[in-house]
Amino acid sequence: MPKASEIAIELRKFADALDKSPDAETIRPVLNFWHWTTEKDQFFTEVALIPRPAKKDWGSATDGYSSLTVKHETPALVIEASIRRSVVCEIVEPAKPAVYNCPSILSKAEEAALESA
Repeated sequence: MPKASEIAIELRKFADALDKSPDAETIRPVLNFWHWTTEKDQFFTEVALIPRPAKKDWGSATDGYSSLTVKHETPALVIEASIRRSVVCEIVEPAKPAVYNCPSILSKAEEAALESA
């Protein structure tokens, strides 16, 4: 695992490269420290390194990741640290299967035709 000083060296190299073409337009980069492990102490270390002000976002339960993200965002750069919500939270109520009420979209004859060979 790299040390903060090693990351800083690489970021300075990148900043030097950007300074060589200061008027080049580019997309806004996102620097993300994504934690796929259960190392929440490491996550908190990265959160402490993120510039301030920063915002905390719990994501949505339907985003497929269900994560906690702490983000510093400027017009030029986004820096964020993310971790699965299950690592930093206690599950109080497990997910439940969806229950649907779907109106019939076919006539009885059309439904019967689907079932025949």
